[in-house]
Amino acid sequence: MTSTLIALGVTLLLGLLVFVFCWIASTPDPNAPKKPTQVELLARIQRDVEELTKLVR
Repeated sequence: MTSTLIALGVTLLLGLLVFVFCWIASTPDPNAPKKPTQVELLARIQRDVEELTKLVR
């Protein structure tokens, strides 16, 4: 009986540990660099194309 309770307690603690680890791993990093939006990427591409056409002329 006692060994069953100990095994159940250890299993619950391991499950809780895995749950907390996955929860922490899934939260986004607030210090991560912001991904550029599609509009910003298109503006950057357009600016690069304009600079390249100036260099080609």
